[in-house]
Amino acid sequence: MSSPPPIASNSTEHSALIKLSPFLQPWKPTLLAYTASLGSVAGGYPLDSIKSRMQTHGFKNITGAFLNTVKNEGLRGLFRGISSPIFTIAISRSLNVSVFSMVKPYTSKLSLGSGDNFNPVLRVLGNNLPSSFVSGYCAGFITSLWACPFEFVKLFSQISFLENKSKIGNLEALRQIINKNGIMGLYTGYKFQFLRDTFGAAIYFTSYESIKLILNSFLTKEQKHETNSIIDNFSNSWISIALSGGLSGALCWIAIFPFDTLKSLEQKSLISTIVNKDYKTIDTLFLRGNIYRGVSASILRSFFTSTLFFSTYEYLMKVVA
Repeated sequence: MSSPPPIASNSTEHSALIKLSPFLQPWKPTLLAYTASLGSVAGGYPLDSIKSRMQTHGFKNITGAFLNTVKNEGLRGLFRGISSPIFTIAISRSLNVSVFSMVKPYTSKLSLGSGDNFNPVLRVLGNNLPSSFVSGYCAGFITSLWACPFEFVKLFSQISFLENKSKIGNLEALRQIINKNGIMGLYTGYKFQFLRDTFGAAIYFTSYESIKLILNSFLTKEQKHETNSIIDNFSNSWISIALSGGLSGALCWIAIFPFDTLKSLEQKSLISTIVNKDYKTIDTLFLRGNIYRGVSASILRSFFTSTLFFSTYEYLMKVVA
């Protein structure tokens, strides 16, 4: 029993609107994931900025962080530092998808051992869960090595105004971090980034494929009795794609948000040192029960961006041959 294909099935000649050159064929998932990421990153960036401010500066809710930002920095403050992330985060997403797609064929033999007496959907799930989890974990590890420096620079740019009322761009943030702690300063908080990205990608891809498979089994009657049909039509329903994308993004961030907060706080401690400000320690944050501060903004952002990303990506995989 094979597991469902990585994320999306390929297009057929009948459905294809665009045909890539043979040279680009091996890079198809990477290119399409990058394209799909651009719009989702731009659309979700204001909520990402609000999330960072709530994590590091004690805003109690989205409204408070939003109004404070607009009052003191204008609407442009919500997009501060976006110039670099709109490309680097898109690269991270495409790298995530590419590694997942490359690794999954090798992990597809992993199985929970569902017997023949199980419902066909459960049998496919039993084969897919461990394969997707391990593949996602590997993808998250590779992505974390690339993403940590860029996320630190993005955070510096996002919260610099709150630290000392100065507006610092990405290049200046990069220069100040390196001047203070050298190149390795860019990997401040990496231990939390590693935990966030590895388990995050594992949960993200596993929940996406599992939720989509279950929804498809309900939405497409002819898939209920034939296991092969379930696999072949794994990305049939656009309703299931959109809902699975949004739900997987939300579930992922609920699970990994503490790691993201701890990473942001460790990075903020270096930022605060650079601009000569005091900061809350991680222990203090735990004792005050604020480890999930900003999670509401993160869930909204992730639901929106994941819905947009997977809907766009799966559509492109269908129409680009």
